[in-house]
Amino acid sequence: MADQELIAALNESGYFQHLETLGKGSFGFVVRACRRTADSTQGGGEALAIKLLPRAEVTKYVEAEIVNHSLMRHPHVIQFKEVFLSRRFICIAMEYASGGSLFQYVQRQGRLKEAVARWFFQQLVVGVDYCHRKGVANRDIKLENTLLQDVPRLPLPLVKICDFGYSKAENKSAAKSKVGTLTYMAPEVLININRDGKYDGKVADIWSCGVMLYVMLCGKYPFDSPNATGVIAAPNDFISMLERMVGRQYRFPPDASISAECIDLLQQMLLPEPHRRITAEGIMAHPWFNTNLPPEASSMNATYLGAAPPAGVLAPEAIRKLIEEARMPSKSCKVDPAASPQQQAAVVMQLVAEEQATRQQARGMPYAYQQQQQQQQQQLTVPMQCQSQQPEPAHARGAAAPAAAYQQQQQQPAMGAALPHLLQQQQVMLLQRLQEQQWQQQQQGQAQQQQQQHPGLLHTHERNADVDDETLMMIDTAITAQMGGGPGTASADLQAYLAGAAGKLQN
Repeated sequence: MADQELIAALNESGYFQHLETLGKGSFGFVVRACRRTADSTQGGGEALAIKLLPRAEVTKYVEAEIVNHSLMRHPHVIQFKEVFLSRRFICIAMEYASGGSLFQYVQRQGRLKEAVARWFFQQLVVGVDYCHRKGVANRDIKLENTLLQDVPRLPLPLVKICDFGYSKAENKSAAKSKVGTLTYMAPEVLININRDGKYDGKVADIWSCGVMLYVMLCGKYPFDSPNATGVIAAPNDFISMLERMVGRQYRFPPDASISAECIDLLQQMLLPEPHRRITAEGIMAHPWFNTNLPPEASSMNATYLGAAPPAGVLAPEAIRKLIEEARMPSKSCKVDPAASPQQQAAVVMQLVAEEQATRQQARGMPYAYQQQQQQQQQQLTVPMQCQSQQPEPAHARGAAAPAAAYQQQQQQPAMGAALPHLLQQQQVMLLQRLQEQQWQQQQQGQAQQQQQQHPGLLHTHERNADVDDETLMMIDTAITAQMGGGPGTASADLQAYLAGAAGKLQN
């Protein structure tokens, strides 16, 4: 998908101006935008990051992401701003972090000095503890989901936790799903046979924080394969990785200067048995964690837990209502050359009025600004016939308008001034999948070249993508075979761990 369609999606809101596309993936897109001021159609207001997810793919995870993230108000959590709809996307506006990700920071440095790693880790744990005390487990804590905010007069950036796409609220059902990123997932999440075993998402988050601390200090993942490719291509590869996790088989680089107190904390965080693993409270009481900890950090969470939500923020019930609206068939427009120009213009004006009324109700648009936007929209009196329909597949979208309609537009330039823009959007849709595939191939090629040039470098974002269904099936097959005495190379420790999983992992 080209940037033109993302720009169009933001323009529909009347509030935001697209600045650049920050990322693309299977989830959708993230763009940097700025808020338009009420007296101007140009940008220049607050900078935001906006995540655009296709309305056709709104799942229970999307709902949990938006609702759970909206509950958070903390300096070390990316601030949720608002959620709104365009014709094709549900859009999540949030705080923009200018310093990139912690993954990029560590990758540039190779590894971090212990004092620097502790600076980031302290903020991470304080933020995670706040989320847990709000009743939410993140379940996808990793370097890539930890953003950095540059602050004047501070020697190092501040940490901001982002992405609640796999988060789980404790007032819902117990955590069962195998979700997250393989290199950061705790063993009790992986050994979730047939996805019906329960685990504590908060305890699993502690394991992920331990992996993050190890990576910051060592510049590599603790349980990667010896060849450092990190590719899990066969059941035995996974069993070997799980053996290292259960057997606590990780090593510290001989040239890395890591204190005994830090190693002690890491060892308590990376305990394979969840009931023995250190808690967030235990981490925050550990001597290594408290070294050079700012005095206000210990009471920060109590302060923010007791703070009232800011005015104007949608309540969870209103957000769920908006999500239900996102799941409904969206209105799309097709050129109808048979209708008269007056009829076509009337249909468009009716659609604009309906959309403006919906946005005004959902987002509290000021009346004067709403009138201004409505006048601008009414100038786009393009001949159309509006139909309510389910979103079409990517290969079916983007059919060009009938030739007669295009000729009519050429003959009546005043009435059809916006038609070329609509046709361009349709053509862009046709190229969406091809462009996404080309982008992914380019990223993979760059990652392979980078890994060849720098073998010790951390794996790229593509390497740390969320686990897919194929990987889940392979994991379940490998574990089931081991529990049933099937072929494999599992050690006695792993066999004992698997045998006791049903009892241990639910404690």
